[in-house]
Amino acid sequence: MLFDLRHACRLLVRVPGFTTAAVLILALGIGANTAVFTIVRAVLLRPLPYHEPDRLVYLWNGLETRPGNQHGILTGRHLVEYSTRNATLDSFAVVKSWESGLDARIDLYRPDGADRLRGAFVTPNFFDLLGVKAALGRTLVQSDDAGDPVVVLSDALWRRRFGADLAIIGQRLSLVAGRVDRATTSYLVVGILPEGFRFTYPDDTELYALWPWSGIHPNRALEYQMIARLKPGVTAGQAQAELTAVAKDIVRGYGIPTQFREAAIARAAALVEPMPEHLKREVRPGVLLLAAVAGLVLLIGCVNLGLLVMARTVDRGRELAVRSALGAAPRQIVRQLIAEGATLGLAGGAVGTLAAAVLLPVLRSIMPPVVPRGSEIGIDWQVLAFAIGATAITTLVCGLTPAWLALRRDVQSALRQASGTATADRALSKSRSLVVGVQVAVVLILLVGASLLLKSFWRMQHVDLGFNARGIITMEMRLISANYRQPGRIAAFEQDLLARVREVPGVEQASLTTAVPMRGVDFLWVVGPKGGRTRPGNMRSVDPDYFRLMRVPLRAGRLFTRTDTAASQKVMIVSESYGRSHFGSQSALGRALDIDGNQTEIVGVVGDVRMVDVTRDAAPAFYLPRSQQPNELLCLLVSPAAGAGARVVAGVRAAIQSLDPEQPVEGITTIDAILAQSTSEKRFYALATGAFAGVALLLAVAGLFGVVSRSVTERRREIAIRMALGADRLRLQRLVFGYGLTPVIAGIVLGLATALAGSRVLRGFLFEIGPTDPATYVGAAALVALVATAACYLPARRAIRIEPMAVLKSE
Repeated sequence: MLFDLRHACRLLVRVPGFTTAAVLILALGIGANTAVFTIVRAVLLRPLPYHEPDRLVYLWNGLETRPGNQHGILTGRHLVEYSTRNATLDSFAVVKSWESGLDARIDLYRPDGADRLRGAFVTPNFFDLLGVKAALGRTLVQSDDAGDPVVVLSDALWRRRFGADLAIIGQRLSLVAGRVDRATTSYLVVGILPEGFRFTYPDDTELYALWPWSGIHPNRALEYQMIARLKPGVTAGQAQAELTAVAKDIVRGYGIPTQFREAAIARAAALVEPMPEHLKREVRPGVLLLAAVAGLVLLIGCVNLGLLVMARTVDRGRELAVRSALGAAPRQIVRQLIAEGATLGLAGGAVGTLAAAVLLPVLRSIMPPVVPRGSEIGIDWQVLAFAIGATAITTLVCGLTPAWLALRRDVQSALRQASGTATADRALSKSRSLVVGVQVAVVLILLVGASLLLKSFWRMQHVDLGFNARGIITMEMRLISANYRQPGRIAAFEQDLLARVREVPGVEQASLTTAVPMRGVDFLWVVGPKGGRTRPGNMRSVDPDYFRLMRVPLRAGRLFTRTDTAASQKVMIVSESYGRSHFGSQSALGRALDIDGNQTEIVGVVGDVRMVDVTRDAAPAFYLPRSQQPNELLCLLVSPAAGAGARVVAGVRAAIQSLDPEQPVEGITTIDAILAQSTSEKRFYALATGAFAGVALLLAVAGLFGVVSRSVTERRREIAIRMALGADRLRLQRLVFGYGLTPVIAGIVLGLATALAGSRVLRGFLFEIGPTDPATYVGAAALVALVATAACYLPARRAIRIEPMAVLKSE
């Protein structure tokens, strides 16, 4: 075998064109699949960095009749009842996270300013339950429950805020936490977590503070998150059935009126969700779609490689026939051909894996933030094993295809065809046509899918959002310290803030609001005319400059002015849809809605704004002036002069710190960046699928061109005879185009039918376009047909230029 491998290397070196083409085809297919497998491995296959993660579960509160909504936060009573009335849970811990409330938004005061950190209050057994040890120091332990407050830092926070200082262990930090009783508490730093530890995605929790068991209040609602470890051998379904019975008993004890009691008990349920499933649920369809697309590219690469190897085997027909005539056994010929295939496969696999490794940093940088564990994409032994497996499969194609061809042909026919006394093998020609048809079908499937995703993304980028905030910088503050609870204190801070911000060099406009599009809080209120029907609407508290800065169109009436003060008539502005919901086709101007017992006059109507998601219709909303509806949530919007963005951010931060050194600023970014991030997942899948479809189309064109060119070469004698007998050039062109385009047409029909049958897979990825959009299917088919025709043109042109006498004389 070693001799065969050395001989294969010598033979492949002698044909650099064939070898280079084969290695590049393999590298494209294997490299693309290896890169995608790193995503599949990190997101779907790699176990969470906990001890026995498959036994870890989240406990949620929900409705039994609506499984999709069973993700409510547990109340304190649920925690107490679940912990004492179960036989399926080995242990459990309670978390109060920054994701579920302001209590865990923890302020860290430093001489250079205040930071608002993403924190979590956890019971002492939290890390023991997960099976996580500290990288430095220790984690929380049960004895901390009765001791001083302690805190554990994430590796990222330790490096970013404390410069990876080892001396931080044992020091005390002054942290401010809480929602109602927000006070400064001294916490002892006892440990630094491992670099790879994550509990929340996509944003990581930055510090974990001790929360004693005594801090759990049975009557507090919408606050607690519970994680648990199942007992060995117990499934999530068994635990869910048990805890659902407990949830129904809890509802029985609520004292619900008799007429509603049975319905409430029937709806009550618990959801026990495995922790790995919780992270994968949203992203699994997209990752699997990407893997399927990459697999199809590898399939096309294998098909092209098979065509290439098939052509070379035919060229070597005389050589193999001579070897056989001189006494070479079939197994020796097969072994030699497999050795050549293995050499090609190893070279292509090595180049593809190396290319995937080089591209990994780029892949990590473009991964959408919503994909959990995207930063963990990398090459490990399982990825290498996948690459080796893909290489082995393609090696079989490289080796077994020529071996099959060599064994099925007898020596005499091979010598006759090689000497030019016979035309091309008809069975081989049919096989190549079949392969081309399958290849075209696969390419068309990819093109249809990519076109649908790209058209969907294009429409998403051009949908009317109801505003134009290009270039606007935003930052968020929550005025939740005790200083701002005095009447008028928030309004005074806002006035001083806007005055100082507008003096910053480079600031053209500034405004305040409670809601930034695609990020932040959008308060849902239910209001209506006095004595009339109330309807839900999203309340946004804004200042008079908000609508002009955000370029929200005024449809009727007026905008807020400086004369709309706390002492003046209560006024509001409604969106078009909210006005219609109350008053139908009649004008909303001059009408009044009852808000907190105050008759609030509608003075303006503005356009609807998409605030939650680009793909969701605008929700009905109404706007109140901040002078009449102050709010602790303060989103600052700043329009900078051209090229002054960085300078403006630094100036605004300095202005805020000069006004209140202890007020943290969060989420400094641009609205353009927020919009881009909100569509990043769909953009990633659309562009990746489009790139793979483009590569597949190029490979298919190259394969078709090779097949038709090969056909012309093998049928030169036949074409020469036809020309000598009087065939005109038009008829010969039809002959060549017919041979090339017949399998293409069959492949297009097969591809369209298959794409249509599987179109429902893409339904969840599309926006304002159906998965069976006729224009997309027709366009993709036309593109394939056009490209295939172009691929057949050069061989057809070469066929009509054949000199019949020169060909016949040479034979």
